[in-house]
Amino acid sequence: MLLIGGRTGQVAAPLLGVVLALVANQAAICQDSQDGDFASDKEANRAEALFNKGHRSLNHKNFVGAENLYRKAIAMNPGEPKYHRQLGLLLLGEGRVQEAEREVRFALDNDQNEWRSLVLLGQIMHAQGRAEEEVYTYNKVLKLLPPEESDLRSRIQTFLAQRAQGVKKRAEIAKRKKEFEEREFSRAY
Repeated sequence: MLLIGGRTGQVAAPLLGVVLALVANQAAICQDSQDGDFASDKEANRAEALFNKGHRSLNHKNFVGAENLYRKAIAMNPGEPKYHRQLGLLLLGEGRVQEAEREVRFALDNDQNEWRSLVLLGQIMHAQGRAEEEVYTYNKVLKLLPPEESDLRSRIQTFLAQRAQGVKKRAEIAKRKKEFEEREFSRAY
């Protein structure tokens, strides 16, 4: 089960496996942001209603309906990062990684230091196999993460340590392989 905006919805996406385990509480990624630039209170309320209706669609496993509702909320208020972030999370869950990245980047355009969007961007980098960018993104998250998110901090630090260990191990294997090949070459000639 994947928590999206505090609601649960089943998302069939093998891409999320290990990285979603990194974030124990996906709801933390999609909590409300207060930085939106609304043209009016009426539009703000309408966009928020569409956003919440999108969550209800997710509860009923209506992913297409949820996506449409999130897109309508974005159309009413493109400056609200949480709408882009939530749509990005939904798209990532559907395996539409490039579209998800675009939405998360829109969210980050509105607030570059918004840690929830950065966590999602790290997940997207992982899904695309962009390890260096993933590590950079998660290190940035660690700098911005509030103290009350100590569990998430711990999980990210563990993930980064395991990633570094894997890189070190692969480098050692490559070194031994090169030494072996050099020895074999010198014996042959």
